[in-house]
Amino acid sequence: MKKKIDFPRFYMACTVFLTLIFVMLFCSVSWAAEQTVKVAFFEGEHFLTEDDNGHKQGYAYDYLQAISYYTNWKYEYVYGTWTELLEQFYRGEIDLMPGLSKTADREEKALFPGYPMGVESYYIYAHADDPLAQLRGSAFDGHVIGVNRYSYQYDLLKKWIREEAPGAQIRLFDGNESRQAAFTSGETQETVTTALNINYGMNMVPVRWIGGSDYYLAVSKNRPDLLEKLDSALGEIVAIKPNFTNQLMEKYFQGNAVSMSLSREENRYITEHPVLRIGYFANYLPFSGKDPDGNVQGVITDIVSNMLHFLGIERRVTPVYISYDSMDAMLKALKNGEIQVMFPCENDVTIAEEEEVFLTSELIRVPMFMIFRGEYQEDMVKRIAVVRGNNFQKRLSERLYPDAEAVECESTDEGFRIVEAGDADVMLVNETVKDAYFSKVRNRVLNTFPLPENRTICMAVNRGKIPLYSLLERGIAALPKNFVITSTYEYIGASSSFDIDNFIHEHIYTIFIVTILTAVLVIGSISYLIMSRREKAAYDRMAHTDNMTGLWNRRAYDEDMERVEKKDLPADAVYISADLNELKHCNDTLGHEAGDEMIRAAADGLKEVLNPYGKVYRIGGDEFAAMVRIPRERQKEILEALSQVKKDWTGSGGQRVSLSLGVVAGDEIRKLTLHEIIAEADQRMYDNKAAYYQQTGHDRRK
Repeated sequence: MKKKIDFPRFYMACTVFLTLIFVMLFCSVSWAAEQTVKVAFFEGEHFLTEDDNGHKQGYAYDYLQAISYYTNWKYEYVYGTWTELLEQFYRGEIDLMPGLSKTADREEKALFPGYPMGVESYYIYAHADDPLAQLRGSAFDGHVIGVNRYSYQYDLLKKWIREEAPGAQIRLFDGNESRQAAFTSGETQETVTTALNINYGMNMVPVRWIGGSDYYLAVSKNRPDLLEKLDSALGEIVAIKPNFTNQLMEKYFQGNAVSMSLSREENRYITEHPVLRIGYFANYLPFSGKDPDGNVQGVITDIVSNMLHFLGIERRVTPVYISYDSMDAMLKALKNGEIQVMFPCENDVTIAEEEEVFLTSELIRVPMFMIFRGEYQEDMVKRIAVVRGNNFQKRLSERLYPDAEAVECESTDEGFRIVEAGDADVMLVNETVKDAYFSKVRNRVLNTFPLPENRTICMAVNRGKIPLYSLLERGIAALPKNFVITSTYEYIGASSSFDIDNFIHEHIYTIFIVTILTAVLVIGSISYLIMSRREKAAYDRMAHTDNMTGLWNRRAYDEDMERVEKKDLPADAVYISADLNELKHCNDTLGHEAGDEMIRAAADGLKEVLNPYGKVYRIGGDEFAAMVRIPRERQKEILEALSQVKKDWTGSGGQRVSLSLGVVAGDEIRKLTLHEIIAEADQRMYDNKAAYYQQTGHDRRK
């Protein structure tokens, strides 16, 4: 007997089921709906910044944007000082406060997610030329130390003074800008901040550590709904990118806090050792090697020259390079005192301890590859080509293939030929050597296979040479990110040589065609060369010209300044830094077309005045620079004309041109390095811009 279906109950169950589905879909849509969230925006070097064009960046800004990708939040930024914004946050007028340390008191006033935004240490900083800095700390009696009001640093400083320096005084500030200004002007002798806020060139050194803490993207007590979404978003980010905050740290803060001020011991070492003897392995291009005349070449020269430059000691220290045909011989020379520094060294602390040397921080990490003939097979490695004297290659070969026979060769090129001829099965080389060889030789026989190994390369000094080690570490920390790997490109071609067999092998078909059609190809080649030169000249001009203004562009500026830096400047040289005022206001009120019109007008004015005397460059959105030669008797006249550039010009929207200028000329040119000239001109331009906005009463952010 069939059981009858109870249709009313069936319909009711279906209705409930569909209702639940609808509710779930509605919640999902609601969750994804855009939501406006108010965020505190306070200026902090590399943490939160905004330029005159409204371009925002910084650690906290990237952090906030990443969260918005998982929450669909749209941010409304509330500007102010740290003190002002924190008070608004506690009153519930702001939803999110970045960079807030968690304390018991603050936990009563704010909500904190389960994931910290970052971790920072707090230091007392002094001016680099302060005797206190040379000693890396001393008595603080009578000193005034600046710190931000309502900050965790303030709590730590009070505790430290109470326990360590009762004679010191505290002065409170509402934000980073006013605190730093007071320190710069000398109103306070020291200042408290985190290393993350220190920029290269500030010339500040830490003299005392007073504590540290995690900091968070805090949520208003009135918005627990946001906390739930924030925790969920951070959980997703951490699950997918566990090193997310470390990557942000590397992006914004790597090298920023490096102090270029040398300690007393470092200065003494330089005075006693004005010549720095550097040993290098002569068969390790692109890192180190010899040119055809027997002189040093390779990345080592770029590393050392840039380190000395960044430390400001290029005139006090003369590097002398000494080549060695084996790393063992170079190590022996280091131990005997013939050299002070050896390069390259494998960043293996176990080996370093055995050899009693100090290793610097890593300069570069490169993947390793196997070079072999034919098809790869697991059991193919019976004989390994090893360059004589290359301990890196020897140790790696012995570790990975302990039963294989080592076939010694004199150079990497010879090793490639040995493998190609079948006299060795494989050779292990780093990626730069592999790329150098195969960029020159399109080999049809040899193949490559990546190894689960990386080579980390550094320098080494004798154990106990602490001031020298400290100097090298300071210099390495100041090098730009990826400096070493990008420097290898210049030397890639020098690391592989050709013989006639390679040439014929690679160009056999071309040689055959050239033999048959010599006359035609010669004529064609000549025509092609003429056309190529014309095209190259045209492309070169395009590559060095700013499309909007017709001025020379940033690429041209960098290349020209590099050439200028290598020679003495003439007495009539003048360097000018210029920046357009009110561009952001023009863009916001009249549109970007009006802003572009304003930039072009300023560029035309600069060309009219300065083109007869040298080059004018557009090096940024509204930033210009010029390196010109103006006869001393005409400098005052020309600079006066420059200050009046386009004063009578009016744009289509009524906008006017106003330039902030910074000029370095006369005797100053001969006394300063190019780096110092540019920095001084930029500073004068910034002072001129500040005076302009103070005089007009306009807000730079609007």
